[in-house]
Amino acid sequence: MTQRPVKSPLVQVPSGVPSQLAGTAPSHPPMARTGLTVSRVVSSEENLQSKAKIPPAVFDYFSKIEDWRKQTNTQYTGNVATNNFQMFLYSQTLKLFKEDTINVCETGFNGGHSASLFLLSDPRVRYYGWDLGVYSAAKVVAKKLSEEFPGRLQVMWGDSKKTVPSFFEQNSLLCDLVVIDGEHSYNGVQSDLGVISKHMKGKWQVFVDDCEALNQGILKAFDEAMLQLPGSHIYKYKNSKLPSPGFCQASNFVTPAMLTDLAARPELGNHSTARLL
Repeated sequence: MTQRPVKSPLVQVPSGVPSQLAGTAPSHPPMARTGLTVSRVVSSEENLQSKAKIPPAVFDYFSKIEDWRKQTNTQYTGNVATNNFQMFLYSQTLKLFKEDTINVCETGFNGGHSASLFLLSDPRVRYYGWDLGVYSAAKVVAKKLSEEFPGRLQVMWGDSKKTVPSFFEQNSLLCDLVVIDGEHSYNGVQSDLGVISKHMKGKWQVFVDDCEALNQGILKAFDEAMLQLPGSHIYKYKNSKLPSPGFCQASNFVTPAMLTDLAARPELGNHSTARLL
């Protein structure tokens, strides 16, 4: 795939960030948000280095999923296993929650790679997934994961534009960590995120996969949803030389990773915008 030119990413620093990182944020009339916004490229080196930070058991489990697929002659499509940096963020984000139970809500179960990553990364995780079930490996892997992680996984099958609203109408579940990776369209992301964002706890994290300029519909739906969540902090990652063009992350608190990333760029203390190369 031909890569489009990368625009110079910008950082906007809100008043809620420590003074050494703060600047005077420019005015953006359409945006009601007051949170941090960062766009940056994830280098190939950074993606490779992230692999060493992921427990080997996760990759061993991915091999099991592939064995199940072969044994049942089933299929799944692209998955998070191609992006070590994204997987690392997923697993590290779980550590930010202090509750006894962490509810992970994901649209797009697919081959169960991200589900197994969450379940293996933290025993407090309870996984709730929604998937069309079109790829034949999905139900096979979901059954296996249910057996290996009893009481910790539930997958709803069918069009998430119907099954997600139906689920929350019948259940009082509140999500800690949300992953939107289902229908890759404006309508799909708008529907999934629009519903689930109304059912999140006081402290939350949201990830939207393939959320990058190459997928304008996904990016537009994500940006619109964030307008409904004042104070949300946003990271937009563009992948370098990976099958997935990028992903977006949002939260209603500044994470340690965000602060570390910004602290490494002292120019942010003097300017409201800065290039992240």
